[in-house]
Amino acid sequence: MVSVSPRTGYTTYTEDWQSFTATGDGLLQSIVINHSNPQANTAPSNISLELYQGEGTSGTLLALATNVVTTPPGLTFSDHTYTFGNIPIQAGQVYTWKYSTAAISYSWISTNVNDPYSGGRAGSLSSNDYIFSVNTASLSPPTVTLTVTVLAPTP
Repeated sequence: MVSVSPRTGYTTYTEDWQSFTATGDGLLQSIVINHSNPQANTAPSNISLELYQGEGTSGTLLALATNVVTTPPGLTFSDHTYTFGNIPIQAGQVYTWKYSTAAISYSWISTNVNDPYSGGRAGSLSSNDYIFSVNTASLSPPTVTLTVTVLAPTP
């Protein structure tokens, strides 16, 4: 699992991305991002999160998740989960998530301006990282049960 914290700032983009490096083989289930409602006078707000292979958004689009933020408008920051299901990821490979929303009224998504995460970066400024975590499940080999029945020959 990848995890970046603490918050030292906020950003004001309607879309941006964050790359990360998978720490192990597994199934990406969700990404949790710390943010508020981007709209000052409107609740709820729709936010999309795209998952790409590689750094940036020029790689293969692997999945899309959406979230309806129902927290009251304002600078009320909390963790929001974007569920992808089970997307296979490989240790050492770089992936990117990109958020987008229709409009913003103020700084709404948490960042750390001290570049705490060496395994990725924010798209808008390489020395920043968004506050996020990646939740994965392990890849377990399937269990195969084989039953053999030996029949006695008939006389």
